[in-house]
Amino acid sequence: MEITKYHGCGNDFLIAMNLPLSDAQKKQLVIALCKRHTGIGADGFIFVSLNPVEMIYYNRDGSRAWMCGNGIRCFARYLFDTGKLRKDQYIVRCGPHEVMVKIQSHDPFIAAIDLGIPTLSPRWIQSMDHQKIWGRTLTVNGRDYMVDTLYIQTIHTVVQVENFDDDCEEVGAKLHCHPLFTAKSNVNFAQRIHRKEVRILTYERGVGMTNACGTGCAAVAWDMWKRGLVDPDVTMICKQGSLHIHIDPRDGAVTLSGGAQPIMSGTIFDDWLSAYLKDDKDMASCDHDAYCEEKKA
Repeated sequence: MEITKYHGCGNDFLIAMNLPLSDAQKKQLVIALCKRHTGIGADGFIFVSLNPVEMIYYNRDGSRAWMCGNGIRCFARYLFDTGKLRKDQYIVRCGPHEVMVKIQSHDPFIAAIDLGIPTLSPRWIQSMDHQKIWGRTLTVNGRDYMVDTLYIQTIHTVVQVENFDDDCEEVGAKLHCHPLFTAKSNVNFAQRIHRKEVRILTYERGVGMTNACGTGCAAVAWDMWKRGLVDPDVTMICKQGSLHIHIDPRDGAVTLSGGAQPIMSGTIFDDWLSAYLKDDKDMASCDHDAYCEEKKA
């Protein structure tokens, strides 16, 4: 199995051409390869399909996500680096969505991703009470947090803070699986520097704390723009880099721009693969909830 690894602002992904495997087999393979010590290590895994161009994305715990803002830029660079697609503008299928990718520069590599118009619809954020989650107060560890939740290719909750506390990971973990979020939520802690710059930390579903989250940056920028706190063009500062967000003032459509860097390429040995590609019946419990229970244990 030929495999490559890329990162966007420190958010790292394994990428390979799609394989004729069941979903259960893919989940098992993703979990094994994304482990930092016994696999290669990554935040997520991208399977690539062509005709049509499709990004099939798994979080490192084996759960599916339709889109990944950093991952799709790595996906785009992989297509260009390998010569599988040399267009500078094309559509990528991401689950039920179709996302426009525009290559703005090849050296350095910069890709712009059209993420569309965010929605606050309870149907998309899948809130327990079927109501919008905007300016609501949730309590964690005896402390109140005002939260906004929106859907921008995936579910994101925004928490504005004055400073990043040491307990961001614990609070993020508890908020992301709060009963109000029936499908769980990514959680973004946002510190406004000024109208053109925001710092961000993200607790990502299926991953945990990340160095960066592209759709999280988009969610935070749009949320703060909607509240009148930032301009339509914002630099989002992550742990290991920055991303640019542009919001169209006419309709609120969001474009994410940033780079992607290759790390390695190589071959996974057949004997290693054979240990994980078992029958579906042996992997029936290989899903997000089972993985979380294993981690808690």
